[in-house]
Amino acid sequence: MPVLAGEMPRPEPSPLPGYGEVYGSYMGVDVQEVTHDRMAALKLKEERGAEITMVDHDAPAGKAGLKEHDVILEFNGTTVQGTEELRRLIHETPPGRNVQLLISRDGQPMNISLQLADKKQYFAKKHEAIEVAPMPPIPPIPAIPALDLTIRTGSAYGLLVDDLTPQLGEYFGVKNGEGVLVKSVEEGTRAKAAGFKAGDVIVRVNNQKVADRGDWRSALRAHRSGKLTVGIVRDRREQNLTINLPESSRNHSSLRVLPTVVDLDLDLDVDMEQVRAELAELRPDLERARTTALEEGYKALENGRRALDANAEQIRRAMDEAKRALDREMKCWQKKLEKVQKDSKEPQD
Repeated sequence: MPVLAGEMPRPEPSPLPGYGEVYGSYMGVDVQEVTHDRMAALKLKEERGAEITMVDHDAPAGKAGLKEHDVILEFNGTTVQGTEELRRLIHETPPGRNVQLLISRDGQPMNISLQLADKKQYFAKKHEAIEVAPMPPIPPIPAIPALDLTIRTGSAYGLLVDDLTPQLGEYFGVKNGEGVLVKSVEEGTRAKAAGFKAGDVIVRVNNQKVADRGDWRSALRAHRSGKLTVGIVRDRREQNLTINLPESSRNHSSLRVLPTVVDLDLDLDVDMEQVRAELAELRPDLERARTTALEEGYKALENGRRALDANAEQIRRAMDEAKRALDREMKCWQKKLEKVQKDSKEPQD
């Protein structure tokens, strides 16, 4: 009875591990029905048998010499009418049994003898896990000697500021909302000593108007030492505060880091002579740590490369076999799909 359109034949248990149960006897061929259209190409006189479309060369079929387009006509003396009958005969024959096949090759009859394999054992052995040498761990980078420096950090002289908004300007009593709001004052800083408080609004620096943080930063860059007179609004009244800036010297630098993602000002007061002296002391240790880390890293990479090279051939063979098995599975499904499509076009009884 032909298969109706939309019905998919149930596939045979796949030989690929992980795709269902693998059991029974295994010969190692994919087959398709002998149709009237194929009889001339196969040089057959009768429309029967099972045409071989693919041979597993490591299986009994391949070792016995079966080839693609051979047609299996008999199995242990039983006439093979089609593919389903051949599969049934193989399934009913115990693994390890010797069988006799009558085949047609280019129209010539031939007798082939082979021993069926145990499907489960065959594929368990064929797809056994490949043991790859573990990648040697990369050793940790040696610890870098500690750099003991005294660095004082903070916002600009201890002030953390932000721009005013018109509403904030009205609240703090600043005309037009122009000025810089002091959000916090760090303890122990020059700003704290000068008397700044959170909530003060900076509006002038040395008679230079401050409308926003840009003006504030420009004023600080222009006055790096001496006394800085800062006009503020506190409790809606304007007054002046004085910040005593550090005196510039050859050995004492104030490094200014302008805001990036977070718009903050940072002042770093660093004793450069101390930095140079400590770096000179640490240089030999740093060089040794760098050399050791590089040597260990190169050694680990080389060991990993050797491990991969040693297993490359095994990996390649396993991948080739997996590809061949998948190709067989896909070809089998393609043939079955073509049969379904062809049968669906035949008139129904």
